[in-house]
Amino acid sequence: MAVQMQIGNKNYSLAPDVKKIAEDLIKSDKFVQAKCIKSSSFVKFFGNVDYLVTVSGDIWNQLDPKTKEILVLHELMHIKISYNKKGNVLFQLRDHNVKDFLYIIESFGISWFSTLKAQVSSIYDLDPKEEDHITL
Repeated sequence: MAVQMQIGNKNYSLAPDVKKIAEDLIKSDKFVQAKCIKSSSFVKFFGNVDYLVTVSGDIWNQLDPKTKEILVLHELMHIKISYNKKGNVLFQLRDHNVKDFLYIIESFGISWFSTLKAQVSSIYDLDPKEEDHITL
């Protein structure tokens, strides 16, 4: 029996075909190791969170504590908090202000990402061309 839920006039259910597509994409040649995404209204309602930060477990377990800290900071820096004219908080996503965030480069240098890419490359046995596709 499929798991289904109705909220208002919308029906939600598990979708094995979507799961299969996601699994295939995850195995593709783009190696996204971490990501910060704004929660959908559905996730925000049930999870009471504005953002989700995901990190590949394969890479997380290989990182030293300092690199873990920088990686999480990098993802959190994608969150932009501002205020509208009425003083209400607005949450948005922001892109890098350089290939990384200036704050991280100034605080930790640029070698942390090279270290991360080398560890990902080692875990997945990538050749140098594939290593260039590793992103955050």
